[in-house]
Amino acid sequence: MMNKSVICRVLLVEDDPSNAHLVQTALRKSKEINIGINWVTTLQEARQQLSENQPDLLLLDLSLPDSAGLETVKIGRKMVGALPIIVLTGHDDTGFALEVLEAGAQDYIVKGSFDTDSLVRAIRYAISRAKLEQRLYESEQRDRLLVSALKTVSYGVMITNVKAEIEWVNSGFEKLTGYTESEVLGKNPSEIIKSGLHDKAFYQNLWETILAGEAWIGEIINRRKDGSLYTEEQTITPVTDEKGIIRHFVGIKQDITERKQVQEQLWEMACKDFLTNLINRRHFMVKLDEEFACVQRFDSHDVTVLMLDIDHFKRVNDTYGHAIGDALLKHFTAIIQDNLRKTDIAGRLGGEEFSIILPDTCISAATVFAERLCQEVKNTPLQLENTRIFITVSIGIAAMDISDSNCDEVLIRADNALYRAKEGGRNRVEIALKSSVC
Repeated sequence: MMNKSVICRVLLVEDDPSNAHLVQTALRKSKEINIGINWVTTLQEARQQLSENQPDLLLLDLSLPDSAGLETVKIGRKMVGALPIIVLTGHDDTGFALEVLEAGAQDYIVKGSFDTDSLVRAIRYAISRAKLEQRLYESEQRDRLLVSALKTVSYGVMITNVKAEIEWVNSGFEKLTGYTESEVLGKNPSEIIKSGLHDKAFYQNLWETILAGEAWIGEIINRRKDGSLYTEEQTITPVTDEKGIIRHFVGIKQDITERKQVQEQLWEMACKDFLTNLINRRHFMVKLDEEFACVQRFDSHDVTVLMLDIDHFKRVNDTYGHAIGDALLKHFTAIIQDNLRKTDIAGRLGGEEFSIILPDTCISAATVFAERLCQEVKNTPLQLENTRIFITVSIGIAAMDISDSNCDEVLIRADNALYRAKEGGRNRVEIALKSSVC
């Protein structure tokens, strides 16, 4: 609120000295605010003053040597920008007053009918109203800028009420989902884009987070209008009113389907053997270490490891060439996979050497599995156009032991058993000496 210590600078534009004197006298009598007055007689002089010293308010007579009537207000408005204007007029007419306000003035004063209080009150009101209009203008500009930004960003943006009913979406949302704004307004996202691949607990966690006033950030698999699935990275932020009550939710969506595919491809390259599509040695050892940790934690958890080596594989390569050798490795891999359970883990450790982890399997059961596999490999040749290639496999078996210091020890025992199987004539199954039969 204004007080006497505040200096309010007024630029008075009045070509009649007597009228100017009345205004100056009235303003100097003010006991509320300290008003500084600068008086000029034409718009040209006013323009010069504005360039040198910006006032807080323009007190403007309509009839000047270089302008008259409503045109004076319009010119004055262009000159001062957002500064408030009070018009001094000899017209005491409501219709004319409305025209003055529409032309850009905040208020008007009828000459000869004002006193100090009414003039000061008009000045205070005009300045306050101008500031309010400026804030409103800036707020509207900011809102328009934000809406424009939200409309044009490549990310999908969705605004819902607290019932999750969609109130607004941008073009990024339309492009991402295939739905137009008119198709989704008033609907819940679960009615149109939910894939059905996430369980109840997933959505419960999401809602608990945003209803607690916190942003939820995560990945969701959703469904486009054409039925295709896509993975999106989404941030859902609650928006509260001045009392802290949640009124809206803003969701920002980014399609990361391609990124996920690239990540999966990189994982495949890093963890799988390119020829057989089995996991490679590095990843096999990770899985073996995980099973070793389970054995250490749960003494009753039986894990058996098989080491497999195709007999005389070098002879096949030398006779038929590496292309046939590769085909044989794929053939052998297919036989292994046909005999595995979902929990079993097979890996290619290198060359013609393979290994299998059998969780929850004792030595006796693993031996039955290995002998059956040996027979199937022997009886299932690789069929080529003009010939069939028969192979056999040697297998060594070892069980993990809680006394092992690391997962490498069971692999070494299985490898030693494999060596004895080869020494014993190949196409055999041998059990590691330390492994007890269950």
